[in-house]
Formats: sequence, structure tokens, C-alpha cells
Amino acid sequence: MIVLLFIATALCAVPVAVFAVSKADDILPSKDYASSNVNEKQTLPEEDFETQIVPNIIKIFLRLVGTIIFGVFVYAGVMLVLAQGNEEEITKFKNLLIWSLVGTAFIVASYAIVSGAMQLVFE
Repeated sequence: MIVLLFIATALCAVPVAVFAVSKADDILPSKDYASSNVNEKQTLPEEDFETQIVPNIIKIFLRLVGTIIFGVFVYAGVMLVLAQGNEEEITKFKNLLIWSLVGTAFIVASYAIVSGAMQLVFE
């Protein structure tokens, strides 16, 4: 039951975190689009790979990892409560919480290093 709850939470949270739209203009075409000349060649906007595409990929990755880490925290917390004094189970899920915190620290540190390096290189 707990696993199904975890999976349902993850499946609901990931699309919201990854595909969130800030306003309707992001998904709807502008009014000028319909009145534009059909014979004109439509091109995609040119984006700079280093300053726009890579940071967007990193943001999506961090949102996915954040969702997974949140799920692990919730799972470990619920299982700690349900351990009901069983020392082996308590130790197991305490270790899960500790190692997930260590992993979170590594992810935050690596993001800080990559972000700092990108600012030094591209500015």
C-alpha cells in the first residue's frame, strides 16, 4: 500500500514540476501569428546552447531529483513510524534517511560547482 502511494505521488508530482507553464502566452500562439503571411518561412527561435538549453536541462534534472528525494524522505519517515519498535527496521530506515541527506548534499554541492563554473566561463 505504501509503495502504491509513493508511486502515485511521484507520478502526480513529476509532470507538475517538469511541465509547469507560467502563463497562457507560453502555450497559445500570439494574435499576430494568425495574421502573418503564410508564404513567409517560419523558423524556430535560435537559442544559445550554453546559456539557455543547458540550464533548462539542469533545471529539469534537478526537479526530477528533488521529487525523488522527497519521495524517499516520505517513504523512510512513514516506514520509521510503522516500524513500531523493531530495532532492525528503525536502523534500516534511519540509514536510508541519512544516506538520502548525504546524497542531497552532494547534489547541492555539484549544482553549486557547475553553476559557478558556468558563470565564470560564460560571463
